[in-house]
Amino acid sequence: GFLCKDGNVLLVATVDFPPSNTQKAANFCEFAENATQKIDKKFGTKTAFSGGCITGAENAKISKSESSKSLYITAVLLACICAVAFKRKLNLIFAIIPSLAGMALAFCILTVVYDKISAIALAFAAIAVGVGIDYAIHIIYAVESGRTPNKIAADFVKPVCIAAGTSIAAFA
Repeated sequence: GFLCKDGNVLLVATVDFPPSNTQKAANFCEFAENATQKIDKKFGTKTAFSGGCITGAENAKISKSESSKSLYITAVLLACICAVAFKRKLNLIFAIIPSLAGMALAFCILTVVYDKISAIALAFAAIAVGVGIDYAIHIIYAVESGRTPNKIAADFVKPVCIAAGTSIAAFA
């Protein structure tokens, strides 16, 4: 530590991991917070800490929270748009349920395989749900327009597969 001119003590701590490792940064921040509380209680001081670890941990927390909110808002807005756009309200279920079920299954698998789900995975899930619902909307609109299943398959299979492939490639 260093004694400053104003009588305060500056304690410098270094970590053996990059601040971008949000899990280790969060663990370190929890340790540092507990340590500063003990110091404050024992010596009657007011201790604070800052640095890359706390910034990385807080940014990860904010990103995860905002990604979750945007996922729910997107789902509600898409449901409202589909409810207005489709003649048959049952088509809303056909457009949304497969994408949401796929996302739920993916999250179940992720939580079994990994301890935590990153904010990037949540953001990607929101995008994937939007893309999946978009493709469903095109196909359901074609059904409502009176096209036959063979005509729909001929008109949409190739473009939807190409579009899905480019979306997957963009995020790979």
